[in-house]
Amino acid sequence: MGFKYGMTFSDQKEPSYNSVILATRKEAEGAARELMGRWFAPTGWIVIETDKPVNYTFKDYTLSPLPKRPLPQRVFDNRQFDD
Repeated sequence: MGFKYGMTFSDQKEPSYNSVILATRKEAEGAARELMGRWFAPTGWIVIETDKPVNYTFKDYTLSPLPKRPLPQRVFDNRQFDD
């Protein structure tokens, strides 16, 4: 479970979201507020809860991707099987 933010624009009926998912509502609010300070077109933002996995962190006014977890290694059995 995570939180994502969507930017609202005067010419759109629905907010626009990207793939950023943050761990807390506070992080999502902060990231949206920071983005709003750099962009001129948005009229606001909305934060919603999502069941998608967290993939970013927002700390010290910086949005950073989380390191990708390595895939578990598969163990293969080298024995030969008879048909």
